[in-house]
Amino acid sequence: MEWYGELQLRYRARVLAASLNLDRSLASGRPAGRLDFVKNSTPRLNEFRVTKAGGSSPHLRMLGLMKGGIFWAAIGVKKKNDELRRQDIEAAQRVAIEWLSGGGMK
Repeated sequence: MEWYGELQLRYRARVLAASLNLDRSLASGRPAGRLDFVKNSTPRLNEFRVTKAGGSSPHLRMLGLMKGGIFWAAIGVKKKNDELRRQDIEAAQRVAIEWLSGGGMK
């Protein structure tokens, strides 16, 4: 994912730490509050909050799909405020639809 590669090292470290925490919490059956559904999205997207709600900016998020216990990140966003932009949701939806229609997720 280009987004990840373009992040400064300290933000990449945050993504990795949050991903490990999410992986552990999913394995235990108790998601740690970093993974939510995106309202009114088709297909039903998940938002993975690298930066916790209410945290200081930049807010790092990934939008994607959960399948088979794996989070498939469609897009990543780095933003100044805590709200998702409609254009980011739409971009993630386009990627997810392409995956689902073309068999890109196994």
